[in-house]
Amino acid sequence: MYFSVLGSVNHCVRLLIGLLLSIMCILALFQVIVRLGLSELGITTSAPWSEELGRIMMIWMIFLGVAYAFRSGQMVALRLLSDWLPRRIRVVMEGLVAIVVVGFAVLLIKVGVQITEFGWLEKSPVLQIDKAYVYLAMPVSAALMAVNALSTFIEDTFFTRVDMSNRLDSEQGGVQ
Repeated sequence: MYFSVLGSVNHCVRLLIGLLLSIMCILALFQVIVRLGLSELGITTSAPWSEELGRIMMIWMIFLGVAYAFRSGQMVALRLLSDWLPRRIRVVMEGLVAIVVVGFAVLLIKVGVQITEFGWLEKSPVLQIDKAYVYLAMPVSAALMAVNALSTFIEDTFFTRVDMSNRLDSEQGGVQ
């Protein structure tokens, strides 16, 4: 049950990443149309709110993407060497990697919470929203990264885990 709940959470994260990317593309197109299209009419203006909102979305998308990549098997650098090792050595190495990743995630959570606390005192320049909402991406994603790294290690070591990278390729019409 735990793995199915985590799978649902990660599925929602994947959808959110796609939504953020789509909105960022629309905002970038809007900004180009406003700058170039209106300048052709002699109107010089811009929409600075779209740039700021796009940056905020990019920050969230990147942090969530890293956390999601740990669960979906998309961290190529972590998988490259372990695929060539004998099972016992691979398990030890993946355990060490999981410990390092979780330790790093705990550090990110700690620092992220501290930065977020300061963010309540500061507003973004254009949208005037608390910067804490931007900084919150770090501890939230780090927590998900820690859970995903541990869960992936446990599932790979003690259970037969479905290879998510192949599943993602087939869902997207790619080659398995």
